Amino acid sequence: MTEDKRIEIALFRFSIISSLMHLDEHQDKNQIIKQLSKKKYEIPNSKKTKISSKTILKYFKIYQTDGFEGLKPKRRNDINNVRSIPKDILEKLIELKKENPLRSANGVITLIKLQDKYKDIKIARRTLSRIFKNLGLNNKNKKPKKIYRRFEMDNINDLWEVDIMDGLFIKPLKKKTYLFAFIDDHSRLIPHAQFYFDEKLPRLEDCFKKAIMKRGKPKAIYADNGKIFISNHLKRICAELGIKLLNHLPYSPQSKAKIERYFYRVQTQFLIEAEGANVTTLEQLNSFFQSWLEVCYHRTQHCTTRQTPLDRFLEGMKEIKIRKIESLEEITEIFFYRQKRKVFANTGLVTLFQNHYKVNDISLLGQNVEVRYDPFDLSRIFVYDKNGCFKLISYPHSLKDKHDPNIPEENSHKESEIKASSNEFFARLKQKELEINKKESGFIDYTKIIKGVEKNDK
Repeated sequence: MTEDKRIEIALFRFSIISSLMHLDEHQDKNQIIKQLSKKKYEIPNSKKTKISSKTILKYFKIYQTDGFEGLKPKRRNDINNVRSIPKDILEKLIELKKENPLRSANGVITLIKLQDKYKDIKIARRTLSRIFKNLGLNNKNKKPKKIYRRFEMDNINDLWEVDIMDGLFIKPLKKKTYLFAFIDDHSRLIPHAQFYFDEKLPRLEDCFKKAIMKRGKPKAIYADNGKIFISNHLKRICAELGIKLLNHLPYSPQSKAKIERYFYRVQTQFLIEAEGANVTTLEQLNSFFQSWLEVCYHRTQHCTTRQTPLDRFLEGMKEIKIRKIESLEEITEIFFYRQKRKVFANTGLVTLFQNHYKVNDISLLGQNVEVRYDPFDLSRIFVYDKNGCFKLISYPHSLKDKHDPNIPEENSHKESEIKASSNEFFARLKQKELEINKKESGFIDYTKIIKGVEKNDK
């Protein structure tokens, strides 16, 4: 079994037990496990559709002991052979389905077995149903409209909503920006939000990492079904951090009302002012935005909660214990990107983009390895063998790409100073932000309580 398949199975197992991760005293773990065992699942690498209570409990205990790595299947030497439907029979099945799209998979199987030459064939209904689904041949039955009710999580960091909004067009650079933002469902506080030049996955992960470093780890995040929000890389990050990833139904904007309302405020209160502020760089835009966020948004009373987002979040901190990361190294490693590479036997080098790295391990010469790296810093890579075991840290033999070339560099300009002449509104905000920072001395920044950071700051 390949490492990718093992990760896929581990992610599936984590999705089952994630409901057990953060139970309160009023929730019965055994009852929830019983409910989970009654559901039907599409289990990777298996024909089964259900999981027993005993197995679910076993997965939960393994995760508590060994983390995400323990959920991966143990390596085995034999390879499972999967049956496939002969091409001529499959074409006939598809033809019958297209002839009448209302036919179910069982109906199509019954029809083809009425023909003498196909009467003895064995076709699994679920296999055929999956094939029809992949080909877009299944019917989408209309569902009755749902009634939506307001909801709010009981505590801070129970749930963060995340989404992307079109931002300002920076005329001197002729580039459009996009705002990535996370919002805490209970307090409406923004753990982190930032403008970027594209909507790619590394930007989401950069914003997510900064949010966790500031406000701790949430129990769950809630996103739509966009490509970057359902990526396996994001799923793995959430699994390793013990965070449940929830995706709402397509075409249901009601599901993300809180962050949509926040974006409306950004558009009507911030962007209108920013458009007239003669913004020339992305750094300047983000500097203006952070000032507005901390001074205006976080300290303005919310119409529903009747509290400011900051006051409600700080009040919530008295009720629960913030789930902090243990170290900067821990969160950095979790967010690493991974690629398969081969170590050249004659040179002992491994390539990543246009860079060459020296692998000082004879046992890896000519072998396939996994390279893990920070896409924003290619000054070093982490080399793992084909079984996923860490071997060494490798440094460049030749370095041409300092960062992933697929991710455009954004910090090409020094941060612009914000002077009174640039815009009176943002100049006042910046001054107010500086005054607040002096009074609070970083009170709302959780990076100060990460192990080792205080020592490095001294």
